[in-house]
Amino acid sequence: YSRAREAADRDAGLRVGVTTRRGPFTGTLAFAEDQVDIGFSAALDLTTPPRRRDLGDSRNGGIPHGLYPRCAEPAQAKAEALARLHETGITVIEIVRSDDALTASFQAPSADDGRILGRVARGLLCMEGEPEMLSITRTDTLQHSMVTFEIDRRSLERYLDGEASYAQLLHHISRTAPDTAHQSAASLLSNSAAAGVQRHGWSIEWHHGTSQIAFNPLGISDLYGDEADQLSFDLHASVLARQRLPGSWLMSGALQYRYLETFDAPPLGNNSELPHVRSDIERYRSGNRLTVDHAVVTGRFDLTPQIVIQPTIGLYEEMFGGIGLQSVWVAKDRPAFLDLTIDALRQRDTDGDFGLRDYDTVSALVGGGYRFSQLGIDARLQAGRFLAEDLGVRLEVAREFRSGVRLGAWYTRTDANDRTGPGSSSSPYFDRGISIEIPFSLLGSASGRNTRVRWRPFARDGGQVVDRPLDLVNSIDRKLPLQTFDSNEYLSRIGE
Repeated sequence: YSRAREAADRDAGLRVGVTTRRGPFTGTLAFAEDQVDIGFSAALDLTTPPRRRDLGDSRNGGIPHGLYPRCAEPAQAKAEALARLHETGITVIEIVRSDDALTASFQAPSADDGRILGRVARGLLCMEGEPEMLSITRTDTLQHSMVTFEIDRRSLERYLDGEASYAQLLHHISRTAPDTAHQSAASLLSNSAAAGVQRHGWSIEWHHGTSQIAFNPLGISDLYGDEADQLSFDLHASVLARQRLPGSWLMSGALQYRYLETFDAPPLGNNSELPHVRSDIERYRSGNRLTVDHAVVTGRFDLTPQIVIQPTIGLYEEMFGGIGLQSVWVAKDRPAFLDLTIDALRQRDTDGDFGLRDYDTVSALVGGGYRFSQLGIDARLQAGRFLAEDLGVRLEVAREFRSGVRLGAWYTRTDANDRTGPGSSSSPYFDRGISIEIPFSLLGSASGRNTRVRWRPFARDGGQVVDRPLDLVNSIDRKLPLQTFDSNEYLSRIGE
């Protein structure tokens, strides 16, 4: 991609630039008198996990003896185990010990339950005592329980020592729909035990008690095309702050400082005949450098083990704020869910502060999702009323590869009848785009966190949805198993 500040042909002359490489990524930045060139390329292996160790056929013959060294001295084992988990992007929320069991809850970005479960279980083996059972619960950002596994400790040790096969281990693992996340005075690890500064890729996080502050010096916005075949985006630094509140509530806010943007105003102005819910993106991105990305209070509550609701109030994203409710029903025995989302919204001012514009709307969408286990593909369909008060449907599909890279695409079709360019009276434009999520492990970091970028060919107004900073459906969809639990493949990566 090459962008000139002037549309005229380039003049010959001196150009000064810099090239940087990190893992599979290469970036260039060059300057001339009146133009800026930005180049970006990536070479990703979508099928092979980064730095994956050769385990042989661990599903059939167990893991080679000695692959996993024994724990350190008891005084150091717990701290080292927690540090090792944190380095791979796993955050341990709580550890509780009883007479016959060791119970833990954790958060992790990957959807691969097998590999994540194995890492947490091996960490627990280094903890104090020798309980008969390991009970491990995976939670989301609000510590809402998603899935619970119970593992016989001795069977897991035999498997890790190469003395038992994967098939034999499966007979000693159970998976249940969890109850609401618990808290206990017998906790071996309170939230404050995870206090301190941690690095994840190029970001820095600080945790203390129920508070979190994260600084990311380099982020990229969604990418937008236009009719002149130019690509518009911005680069920014951000600071995120989160504070858990009593009950199941959480407060989250973020500031962004934009230090490079490539948005130009349309030569003839915004010609959209619909409410300008997205087509004014240039006014938002080329305004103040320091902006409020979001500021919300949200909660998550179990009505039943299968039905979860999440109310949210505040500034959702750079263009909209309001109050809304998400409700999700998760199928018990298959990777599927149904969801309902209703939001009363008001458009934000282009200055990026707390001001609001005159446009308000109510968005109401109902839909569902399903994971096609054999293909590893997630599909989600929504229907209802979108941001520009248009009615229609939106289909989104995505696939997560074994490397952790997740590719997706979406397409909407509504009655917006957007006939302005690139649409026409005979062929209205319908919103579409692609997205990619890349784990930081592919950037040379052991962290399991991801960075996400979306590309839209054009910034139009039909078929648009609001972006929630803590989306309930996304957190559930990403934790649907890659295979059904009855499949022999479901936990096949437990030894990695």
